Amino acid sequence: MKLRRDFIPLFRSIDGSTRRLPIMTVDSEKAGPVIFLCAAIHGDEVNGTAVIQSVFKRIEREQSLVSGKIIALPILNPVGFELVSRHEPYDEADLNRQFPGRADGDYPQRLAYTILSLIEEEKPEIVLDLHTDSINSIAYTIVDFPKSVKNSSIVKDCMKLAYNLGLHWAIDSEDAAGYPIEKSLSGALVTKGVKAVTIELGGPWVISEEFRKVGFNAIWRLLGKYDMVKVNSDQKMIEAEIDTENILVFKDEVKIQSTGIVEFRVT
Repeated sequence: MKLRRDFIPLFRSIDGSTRRLPIMTVDSEKAGPVIFLCAAIHGDEVNGTAVIQSVFKRIEREQSLVSGKIIALPILNPVGFELVSRHEPYDEADLNRQFPGRADGDYPQRLAYTILSLIEEEKPEIVLDLHTDSINSIAYTIVDFPKSVKNSSIVKDCMKLAYNLGLHWAIDSEDAAGYPIEKSLSGALVTKGVKAVTIELGGPWVISEEFRKVGFNAIWRLLGKYDMVKVNSDQKMIEAEIDTENILVFKDEVKIQSTGIVEFRVT
């Protein structure tokens, strides 16, 4: 088993520094599915990044990937992540409305094009795009049904994927969303025949331990279903119960003086 953490150069800024896209790969070096995990396409949605870190830490600690390969882009919007901003700050654009992007477009379009090209090159069996809702909602999965998709078989495959994740799920359409679904990452992938869904995990800004567990458990169960990890009797994944009475709600944005993730723990 090989695990790599690397960076993909994006552009050079005026001070000479290079903006980079982090990428993580763990390869069992045995035949099996390729699963792609993405998070933080909206820079203030950090639960998905924590979920990806948890998946890779467990696999690294236990050397537990027995088949296939997992590739992750844990922070799709690195500048937005640094500034705790939903949008891509250079153009104030929603990166999840820029797909499929353009190689010769503005920065958000070029970033979207780079992300989609990276994913397509790997020919993944499944892509999971991890988000948080605008509020502390339940965890749920969104299956995109773009108008441009004429063959509904790929949507049916995505519905099966959503079911296997074990979360509540719903189908999203252009009429419901209010924008062309194929402009989102998962929608763009579905139009290309790739099984992709969006997973919403709680609210933005800070890591929720409950939702981190829910996201981790859903992905770990899925890896077990594809025989990529062994789930023993003492490793059964149990849904974390959300404590609706004691969810920590922030009325103001929480900001720090350096980059990173703020994780609150109440003792």
